[in-house]
Amino acid sequence: MKGFKLTSCSLSSFPKLLGTIPFSSPDRVEYGYNRQAERIRKKDQNETVHAYEYDRLGRPIEDRVTAVGSGVDDAVRRIATTYEANNAVLTASFREVPRGFLIKTWR
Repeated sequence: MKGFKLTSCSLSSFPKLLGTIPFSSPDRVEYGYNRQAERIRKKDQNETVHAYEYDRLGRPIEDRVTAVGSGVDDAVRRIATTYEANNAVLTASFREVPRGFLIKTWR
């Protein structure tokens, strides 16, 4: 993609690797990784922070918003995924936290 390049990468906070990728100055996106090179954190240019979790097989099971940036709709704060034995997605669900804890699930 045009305009994307890795400008900094630090191993000083091992085991978490943090890379910064600017979109257009001064906007930037920050990523945090664990030892398995799985993304565990993302902070976007709106200051919204996501935390990611994985199961023992490395499959993504949760995308949770831990901080909402200003001007961002915060209706969905968590997306969870479960899997079948053959790695097919069994369910995907989200929770609309501010509007009464409505949970929607797809199979």
